[in-house]
Amino acid sequence: MLTATLRSTPAAIRPEVTILVNRLNANMPTKTALRAFADDLADPTGDVIAATLMMGADHNGDGLASILNGLAESVSDEVRARRAIEADRAKPRQTGRLITIISSSMVLLLLVFSGDYVAPYRTPFGQLTLLILLGAYIGTLLWMRNMSIGKPAARFLGTDGSRR
Repeated sequence: MLTATLRSTPAAIRPEVTILVNRLNANMPTKTALRAFADDLADPTGDVIAATLMMGADHNGDGLASILNGLAESVSDEVRARRAIEADRAKPRQTGRLITIISSSMVLLLLVFSGDYVAPYRTPFGQLTLLILLGAYIGTLLWMRNMSIGKPAARFLGTDGSRR
């Protein structure tokens, strides 16, 4: 069944599915090949798909088509939700870029057109103060970046099939 669906596999997972089919064609046990497939995908949704296919293999495929159809709808909804979340995460990154460009431009203009204003930063104490301020600024930008990066969801299938 999996070999027949290889042609209609989405491009995003075609390499992993091709490897799965090759493993099955090389007479690797189905469950072992499906666990390796889940590891190749390294995604909780891949774990659900692999677990569903393993259960289908245990039950000779009884009702597997209807279960996979329902799973396909669920995965489609999840992909839509992930895209929306990623779009929301892109907003703070864009804001951070804009803040960096504006503040860097302002500092450069200030340095070019205001000699007396930056005079205190020419002293050793001023240099230390400037270094601390720049460190705090860069730290804040890195903090904003880390807040916009999502953490991957936990997987439930491991290489040996144990819970993580």
